Amino acid sequence: DPASLPAGPEEVVYRNDLLACIEGTLPHLSPDRREALVLRFWGGLSIRAVAAAMGRSEGATKMLVWRAVAELRRRCLDDQDG
Repeated sequence: DPASLPAGPEEVVYRNDLLACIEGTLPHLSPDRREALVLRFWGGLSIRAVAAAMGRSEGATKMLVWRAVAELRRRCLDDQDG
């Protein structure tokens, strides 16, 4: 399984840069997007649990998480491509 192989130095640098970008971008997300993202991925909650915690519908929560991920992707991955 390629995912279980140790990362080479370039991959480690890439991952570290990406993580630093994500950590630097989080404070710039809207409070709702940041909360949804943190609960979903760092907290490991399901969309249903995030929705309940935030007092939102599941559909609205899915969209909130999707938009937060899209913003991180735009700010971090697009920056690394160019």
